[in-house]
Amino acid sequence: MGIFAGKWHPASGDWGVFKTSGRTAADEARARLSSQASEIASRKEGIGDYFSGLRGFNEREGELAELGRGIQRGQEIGQIESSRQQYLSGLENFLSSSYSIGSESDARVSQANLANSFNPQEQFALRQRRSGVEAQQDVQKSQDQAMARGMMSSDLAYRQQQVGGDRADLQLGMEETKAQQALRDQLFQLSEALAQY
Repeated sequence: MGIFAGKWHPASGDWGVFKTSGRTAADEARARLSSQASEIASRKEGIGDYFSGLRGFNEREGELAELGRGIQRGQEIGQIESSRQQYLSGLENFLSSSYSIGSESDARVSQANLANSFNPQEQFALRQRRSGVEAQQDVQKSQDQAMARGMMSSDLAYRQQQVGGDRADLQLGMEETKAQQALRDQLFQLSEALAQY
């Protein structure tokens, strides 16, 4: 061996202390590939963080939609209760006024010492009030039905929004899987390229 301190490996481009330009280029390419592989591997955490952030946005949107639906539902129930209270108040007014007509009629009968009293005006007023209550019942029934349809419609819209959110979550999962797979593919290609050096 003489003056060379290292072993002679001509096939690898290693001539002991000296290296061929091909060996130097191969070592530099190998270092670049290793650097790229570590850089690409470091992206994995960034991809995970990105998709976690998007999932967080989706969750907050879902929470806000649920909160909004709760508020809307409370308002709808309040409207129904208010409508029913108005109806009950009207019914109470009818009953009290009907009672006062009957009381007035009884007072007249007792003052006149008659067994029966038939006052057409009082009967007409009573029929008018009854027809008013029946009309109010019809209006109340149609209002209740309209409000129920409105609640069903808003429930349907909320459910559609939930389905849309679920679909967005699935799409997000698919996109993350694609990004992770692309990253693994790049790392595999780099490891194959490194194996050639």
